[in-house]
Amino acid sequence: MIGAKIRMERLKLNYSQEGLCKGICTVSYLSKIEQGQVEAGENIIQLLFQKLHINFHMDEEFVKEASQLIDNLYDELYSFEDMTLLLKELNERKEEYLNSPYLLDTLLFLESDSQQQGEELNPYASCMEQRQYEIYLYIQCLQGIDKSQELLHLNPNAYYTTHLGIMRCQRGQFVEALELLIRGCELCAKEGYVKGMLHAQTFLGNSYSGLNNNELMFRSYKVAARIAKSLKEVKIISEINYNIGSSLLEWNQVQQAKDYLEKCTYRSVLFYQKYAICLEKLGDYEQAKKTLQEGFLKLQQAIEESIEESKEESKEESKEESKVELKEESKGELKEELIEESNKESNKELKEELKEEADAESIEKAKEVLQAWLKMYEVVDYRLTHKDYINEAEYEEKLYDCMTYLKGLLPIGYVKFHIPYYIEVLEKKRRYKDIYRILKEFS
Repeated sequence: MIGAKIRMERLKLNYSQEGLCKGICTVSYLSKIEQGQVEAGENIIQLLFQKLHINFHMDEEFVKEASQLIDNLYDELYSFEDMTLLLKELNERKEEYLNSPYLLDTLLFLESDSQQQGEELNPYASCMEQRQYEIYLYIQCLQGIDKSQELLHLNPNAYYTTHLGIMRCQRGQFVEALELLIRGCELCAKEGYVKGMLHAQTFLGNSYSGLNNNELMFRSYKVAARIAKSLKEVKIISEINYNIGSSLLEWNQVQQAKDYLEKCTYRSVLFYQKYAICLEKLGDYEQAKKTLQEGFLKLQQAIEESIEESKEESKEESKEESKVELKEESKGELKEELIEESNKESNKELKEELKEEADAESIEKAKEVLQAWLKMYEVVDYRLTHKDYINEAEYEEKLYDCMTYLKGLLPIGYVKFHIPYYIEVLEKKRRYKDIYRILKEFS
């Protein structure tokens, strides 16, 4: 961990290994320190810390306090509890914790919360304790790098088993999801994690829905709703009703779908799209248009808020970077140990360019989600405003464009919902070979 801290600060200050270790140790020895392959003497560590201006917190009171917070975070994680307040406290004292023995734990929890790529952690995997390495593997799973077997081999606990099942479900791997979620639910019951049971049962319902198993879907959602009611999780009850309504709508049980959607007390942007389709299928076109318009306004508001949040986060990050730069400037010149000024300026320009790209990428992702939802809305709107839509090439183009866009961005269930509408078009035009092609392309 000490090596991880030295490497992190060395890179921040643009030191080469040669520049940092000059007069202290050999380059090869520094490399081994950074990789956690040797336990260097206190004298060498202190000299490296001095050169890097590291104020490492090791006093007994701080270590005791920090240890308690980190242990609480692990406990809350494994217990499926809301970690918002603990993560907020960790983030507020981020700089202190990054200059302490809890550096890696801090990075892991903050990156797990933000679901970033975790590239900064990759060089430190060999330094990690088991519970740290487990979260590191979990972050990789979140990013689509399948480390599930290794993770479950290390710790097949209720949390990891259940959440790996949830990931499988969200990616449309419903059969694999069932095995993990059933096992996860059993572990949650055995270990007393009621919120974990709620998550497992909800996604069991989602998985059975994806497999078109009506009976088992209802059974799982019924159990989930019962648990949610006992926990007073009103929003989750609403989400369960939405999921049932969406599934019934997909199976063309329109009136039942409408009844379940009307039970939703929490109405998301996509609620309005699904409810508008119900009204469309029941022949109430004017009310369907009004519902769709209401949802569209909420969609615009939600995305605008998301973009504003991204901008605010970027401003806060820029402020923090400015503070670090001012602090570094106040330290004066570091003579021969620093790289040449020209290289330093080039690196600074590169960092600014990367920062701008990161900000742009964050906003671009929000725009992509906006575009996906817009395409879904536009398909429904086209049907509501064009009586002969099924024979119009523009409708087919919009529908295919929507499905293609969704496939690359959102879980497979979003695409699956639109397939029957495309098959309807192809059957009307007697293009039966294309039906096979579409099913194969979007399965």
